[in-house]
Amino acid sequence: MNLKNIRLYNLFGPAECTLTSVYHEVTRKDIECGEIPIGRPFPNMQAFIFDEYRQHVIPGQVGELYLGGVQRFPGYFGRNDLTDQVSMKLKIIC
Repeated sequence: MNLKNIRLYNLFGPAECTLTSVYHEVTRKDIECGEIPIGRPFPNMQAFIFDEYRQHVIPGQVGELYLGGVQRFPGYFGRNDLTDQVSMKLKIIC
């Protein structure tokens, strides 16, 4: 099998964001170093890493991934309590 012209992508996204939110085209360097990045957000999506206080983290700091944009779900049907636990509104200043 000739794999020279094959492109491999790492895709990630939780069900609450229509399955795929971020992507990365895997390179030979990624494979050689043994680390494949999670990727960048698709157009019309945003990705942020926050700490336990919901503050931005610096590169290399541990945090939790928050996703937003057009693919994000509006909430759990009939479960506003659960939606409030996993969602937050961000005021984005450009």
